[in-house]
Amino acid sequence: MEYETTASRRRANGESLTGFLLAAGSERAEVIPGQANQVALSAEDFERFVAALGDDPEPMPTLQRYAALAEPVFLDLASARLFGA
Repeated sequence: MEYETTASRRRANGESLTGFLLAAGSERAEVIPGQANQVALSAEDFERFVAALGDDPEPMPTLQRYAALAEPVFLDLASARLFGA
């Protein structure tokens, strides 16, 4: 309904349907990246998140082992295999 009203107004102003669709797509493309940087948490989840930030980190022996290597380690995402280890 809102689309039809907006489209009718734009066409009445002399804008083509193609122009309308390109403008609408461009406007939407500007909004989406901003939304990707936002995380919505309930008050309870936010409190748990903040508490976790203050906790001591869990030991990660595998990460420590790879960090100690002289050569970089690469992960082949297609096969989930490590290279350079």
